Amino acid sequence: MPFTSKKLQLQQENPQRSANPWRLLSRNEVEATYGIAKRFLEIAACKGGGPDFVKVGRLTRYRVQDIEDWIDKHRYPSTSAAAGNKDQI
Repeated sequence: MPFTSKKLQLQQENPQRSANPWRLLSRNEVEATYGIAKRFLEIAACKGGGPDFVKVGRLTRYRVQDIEDWIDKHRYPSTSAAAGNKDQI
């Protein structure tokens, strides 16, 4: 059986959403899986504008569903359309 990454396997099972939308990810896992910089997540948690997060004691975690919803909200057909929504980013 050829090697496939876990992310690729999840996409093949359900190309629209990940297998477990309630799974909690660390900032490192979000960065590795979705390419959203850990530093951006840290700043957005303080200033706003990033995906919703969950506090578990001192830990900050992100639900897969919240990350994917946030990504979907930030899709634009062009740079000019994105520039019109600068205040939301």
